[in-house]
Amino acid sequence: MRDLFKEIFDWNHNDPKAMTYLYEVIRSTERMGDMPEFAVESEKVRKNFSTQLAAARKKVDELERRDKVTKEEVDAAKAGVKKLSAELEAELAKVEVKRQVSIADQKKRALKILSDAVSESINDRTQEGTEKLIVFLAEKLSRKIKRVKPGTKPEPGAYTSAEAEKELVKLLRLEDHRDSLVAQARGFFALGQLAVFTREPEKTAANFAKIAANYKAEELNPTILAMVGDSLLSKGDQKKAADFFGYILEHSRSTEYADYGFAGLAEIAFANKKYADALSLCNEAIDNNILMSKELDLRFTRARALAELSKYAEAKKEFEEIAKTKEWRGEKTAASLYWLGLMAERQATDDKGYNEAIAYYRRCYMTWKKYEVWAAKSYFASAKLFANKLNQKDAAKALLKEMLEKDRIKDTREADEAKAFLLGL
Repeated sequence: MRDLFKEIFDWNHNDPKAMTYLYEVIRSTERMGDMPEFAVESEKVRKNFSTQLAAARKKVDELERRDKVTKEEVDAAKAGVKKLSAELEAELAKVEVKRQVSIADQKKRALKILSDAVSESINDRTQEGTEKLIVFLAEKLSRKIKRVKPGTKPEPGAYTSAEAEKELVKLLRLEDHRDSLVAQARGFFALGQLAVFTREPEKTAANFAKIAANYKAEELNPTILAMVGDSLLSKGDQKKAADFFGYILEHSRSTEYADYGFAGLAEIAFANKKYADALSLCNEAIDNNILMSKELDLRFTRARALAELSKYAEAKKEFEEIAKTKEWRGEKTAASLYWLGLMAERQATDDKGYNEAIAYYRRCYMTWKKYEVWAAKSYFASAKLFANKLNQKDAAKALLKEMLEKDRIKDTREADEAKAFLLGL
């Protein structure tokens, strides 16, 4: 199948059909390890023992029904059943060992197919599907790692994330491609993606930082530009992130990562209080349906930009849409409820308006308390409204005390501000 793939598609990782076929080659190779013959052999073993076990159990029943029988005879009969059962389990275990060896061999073979595919295109920047294969490879290696609780040492000989990193470098054959800038960049990208799957964000950030420090945007393809740009933005490096996102919009608008460019630049514009620019970028992406992975981010930034431009009716519609969409439930839901409260507060002119804002804040910190940043903001905003606008200082004190008792919230910036505010009430 692999040779057929190479003959038909010439290892073109830009062709969706080629990629689909390659994935199927890899998955079918893995499935070949669990052959039907093992199930047949196991069933044969069970049949061979079933008659003997049935006879042995029948003997135990007959002995137990007799009036004159010694305990030694019954115990001996039961021991016979136990021995046969143990022999059955031992024979089945032998079959299972062979099955697991077969599965491991085929998985190893599948990894080699994947490794060959990546290695043959790792130097070619135009082969943009290579990053998808790298992510696929990193995910497979991460599944081999035995998870342990934080602070717990893995068992001796266990396959760890460090072992996975070594195997990944070996499978990518980075040593053979050490003179290739593209290959080395993809190596850092691979290690960063592996760390994503192993939930080691510091390693992801470190590997992506190496890419940012050593490569220009024009030396990288859209996938790496998008992922590394996102990492840079999360770390506060807006300038380098803007370079990467800008290059995507200028040269890769037709790729599936174009929305990273729009979302990233919009977020940077919003952070710098260029709300009209942020809104324009979001509108361009949404109106032209340039929406793949970043639709939620684009809609959330658009809603915030509308709010900051005092277009409250449009912003409210956007936030409510985010909050009610099941597929988007999570942090952005909590954030949208907070912003709905903030907008109600900004527009309030009487007690009714302030109570409307408090109702949104309450929904946030009561329903989405696991998102501590937004819950803390909502708690503190509600308390300030009770104290400063509604003249209900006792209610404000009670709410602040409740807030500061929450383990997830007590280390937030808002918690520090709340402590100082509480002292002044």
